[in-house]
Amino acid sequence: MSAEKRGALAVNGILAYDGGSPTGLAVYTREVLSRLVPESQRVDAVVFTNSTMLGSQTGLRCIRVPDGVVPPRHRASVLRALWMTIVFPGILSRIGADMFYSTVPEGLALGAGGIRQVITIHDLLPLRYRSYLPKHYYYFQYALPAIIKRSAGIICDSEATHRDLVTMLGKPLCPVSVVPAGYDAGVFHQRSGDEYEWAAAKGPYFLYVGDMRPYKNVDTALRAFAAMSRRGSRFVIVGNRDTKDSGPLEELVSSLGIIDSVEFTGFVSDAQLAQLYCGALALVFPSLWEGFGLPPLEAMASGCPVITSNVASLPEVCGDAVEYVDPTSVDSIRNAMERVIREPALREDLRGRGLERAKLFSWDRTAREVWQVLESVRR
Repeated sequence: MSAEKRGALAVNGILAYDGGSPTGLAVYTREVLSRLVPESQRVDAVVFTNSTMLGSQTGLRCIRVPDGVVPPRHRASVLRALWMTIVFPGILSRIGADMFYSTVPEGLALGAGGIRQVITIHDLLPLRYRSYLPKHYYYFQYALPAIIKRSAGIICDSEATHRDLVTMLGKPLCPVSVVPAGYDAGVFHQRSGDEYEWAAAKGPYFLYVGDMRPYKNVDTALRAFAAMSRRGSRFVIVGNRDTKDSGPLEELVSSLGIIDSVEFTGFVSDAQLAQLYCGALALVFPSLWEGFGLPPLEAMASGCPVITSNVASLPEVCGDAVEYVDPTSVDSIRNAMERVIREPALREDLRGRGLERAKLFSWDRTAREVWQVLESVRR
């Protein structure tokens, strides 16, 4: 079918909201949509979002959605699900859409004319860790299967997420494509020492990047750091401190007697994060499960050695370029951290391997492969 005879391509960009600390889903949405439609294609694409930044970055036509469905509004996820089920199909019909793409596992659960739907599933963590994510559990358990059934195509970030999808919700009737995420090479790249001098001004440090929910396993990394035989290094934690999960970690730091060696930075800009990667002894990323894992990829691209878990998608992303640990073992993590301090040759080897590994990933590749999925579904 020629582009001239097609209806509009509607895109869900709701989670890429302006303000606050950008989540991984927001980063994915922003980066993919800004590259999604090839310049050679004549496509009427409409993004549903309240982000003025996303509109300027994508160059696509934007339609504003009700403020109440946009995070971090109270009950936004519940209201968004209702809005998408009851109101959204009518809007899609009015704009003449024949296809809907969602960068997140949200979408149409009921019929909506001849509109074909493709969704991206990044992980199924709420089903794996119900006690950590109780509100999300019910959506993933009961609403997501209906959306999957209504979909003509599904995109997963990794084979690990694909396996979880089949194991936990059953094999979808539609095709499933694995499209890895990427990173911004304009931000995350190797720098000369004077470009990250401020980051290392207080001395050598290990780095953790991400949120502080229990499955991220930061507490085990902190216990490993406290048990290290060689001191003189710090542990820097980058992530949103305005959550219920940061308090217990700060209490743990105090109880372990390492309060003078641990720094909680809160949210930092991408430019600051890039410098922190470049100046670190290593990124320590001991997550119990990941659908993809952006921080290890960003760290590798920045020339930062990586210590990470040997589970889920992380070996897919990192290959042979990192030091793997058993995330449930304090000794395993401690030993890896001590080796990184003790063996400069290991740091250099990991740095070189990581830089090569990162070349396999890019947001351009992600967007291109997402577009290929949309095109295959549209034919």
